[in-house]
Amino acid sequence: MKKNIIIFSAIDWDTQWQWQQELAIFLSQKYNVLFIENTGVRKLKVKDTKRVYLRIKNIIKNIFGFRKIKNNLYILSPFFLPFPYSKLITKINFYLIFNKLQKWIIFNKFKIHSVFTFSATPVVVKIIKNLNPDQINFLYTDLMSESSSEAFSLKKYEREIIKYSDNVFYSSSILKRKVINLNKNHFFFPGGVNLKKFSKVTCYNKKLKLQLDQLNKPIIGFLGQVKNVIDIKLVKKISIKFKDCTILMVGPVDQDMRHLTKILSNNVVFLGSQDHKNIPYILSKFRVAIIPYIKNSFTDAINPAKLNEYIASNISVVSTNLKEVLNYNKINDNIILTSNNHFSFINNINRALKNKKKNNFKKIIRKYDWKQIFKNLTIQIKLHNLRNRDKIKNDNQLDKKINFFNKFFYYSLRRFLFASSVIIFIIFFSGLPSFFSNYLKYFDKIENKTIDGFLVMTGHGSQNYYNENYLERLEEIKFYSKTYNPKKILILGRWSYKQEDKVIKGLLISEGYNEKNIDISRTYFANTKENILFSKNFFDTNLIDSNILVITDPYHSKRTKLISDKLLKNKNNFLIAKGINKKKYQRFKFVYSISELKVIVYEHLSIIYNKIRSWA
Repeated sequence: MKKNIIIFSAIDWDTQWQWQQELAIFLSQKYNVLFIENTGVRKLKVKDTKRVYLRIKNIIKNIFGFRKIKNNLYILSPFFLPFPYSKLITKINFYLIFNKLQKWIIFNKFKIHSVFTFSATPVVVKIIKNLNPDQINFLYTDLMSESSSEAFSLKKYEREIIKYSDNVFYSSSILKRKVINLNKNHFFFPGGVNLKKFSKVTCYNKKLKLQLDQLNKPIIGFLGQVKNVIDIKLVKKISIKFKDCTILMVGPVDQDMRHLTKILSNNVVFLGSQDHKNIPYILSKFRVAIIPYIKNSFTDAINPAKLNEYIASNISVVSTNLKEVLNYNKINDNIILTSNNHFSFINNINRALKNKKKNNFKKIIRKYDWKQIFKNLTIQIKLHNLRNRDKIKNDNQLDKKINFFNKFFYYSLRRFLFASSVIIFIIFFSGLPSFFSNYLKYFDKIENKTIDGFLVMTGHGSQNYYNENYLERLEEIKFYSKTYNPKKILILGRWSYKQEDKVIKGLLISEGYNEKNIDISRTYFANTKENILFSKNFFDTNLIDSNILVITDPYHSKRTKLISDKLLKNKNNFLIAKGINKKKYQRFKFVYSISELKVIVYEHLSIIYNKIRSWA
């Protein structure tokens, strides 16, 4: 009888092809495999909309999220709430996933022999412990806890799963140091390549073949997800230096990196996600392959699987001097051109382009065949006896827990999820926030008005101080200066990492504005009321009695109007300017981001607070 294996993945099945899919395919040749897709390591963001849509589509399309890929290989696309570190949400997610999983296991008589997990999220650790399999194997291929500030909470759970596992497979020397004192059964698990795929260089997509054939310049290529580990400044320098080459980026572009398509040179081509069977053909077009990563604690712990795909294609490789790339070089005749800085990286590309000698890396790449790596992995597991681990629950106790949940929580949870879905739809997708946002946007009619001073307030109308809204204020000053010639421009605001008032002043001076007419305050004011009072005294002192044009964010305009009218009483000569960003004055829109909603809520609460204090 075939053994049954569950793989907890850190990615979805249909994303960029990586270690997880290769392991699942290999194991499914001999065993029954259930591949459970990513359960999330950070809070939901607007950029995740497409991924969430695909996940929900898979859940609806398939039998409650289960689908069959091939014989012996099944995929579960679990539904979960996107708050991975909340204790309450972790409990809810556990029941959502575990209950569904347990029923599928019972129905299919899927007695679990082994679990392989690439993930160490709170809910995954909890599920694995409650499944109580015969064997647990942790594949530690990324230092995920250092991938972002949000993911730092994973540190605790990474340590927990390392201690609890029967075997731990690490992919880099840095990860080994994290493991060595926590688990004696640890093994090196390097990145690999499917040499069978790379033995045939064929393009199975006519449109793709035509697109690549039209790139008649030498190709400097990158294979992998375009995300925040990419050194953007370096890629920009490469595109400028090698104008006679095409910089080809092959892989999905993370939402945070979409702006690259606009700021990079025309010779940078984004090919997007590609079927993995076409990768050997795409790589055959590369003259030089690059790994232009930022060097930090996260990337130093990465063992790039793409490196072996480059080598399998006999391409010269230029990389940042990542720790694992340097280790790879030590045991493989220094075949990678590693770079300490941008200058060195560009020089190495130049060397690689000029090198006309054809590479032959066949001897080196053989030991990195996934088939061989996975064979070694299964042998290492069989050679070691299972660690005596305290069993958390026997099967009867587990069945009782499921029944208890079904009786007391199932229908309440359904009602909770339905209500949550309705609330989320109303808040984010119904357009209802438009009624609240429209109240906040105010501007005066200033045609035929005499205006002698500008009051500019920056840092408002954003969810936090780390924003670039001050650039909008700058453009508005320039726009209104064409009609009005202010005697004085006073710039006030709040700032954290960048003194926006000084930046605006400097930019105005650089464009020919008279420095004597531009003032900023040396004092930081805690609220809009103090800004208004200070500016009134300032303009009075400078003998400016006519109207003052107030330039601020549209979301901050109503509060400014209410406070200035209340404080200045009969001298209501503070006129609110209309912003030049027309999108911000849309009367109605369906979809609102979390950051916009935060601002709307904050501004309404601020107005209430100011009314309570009789400031507005």
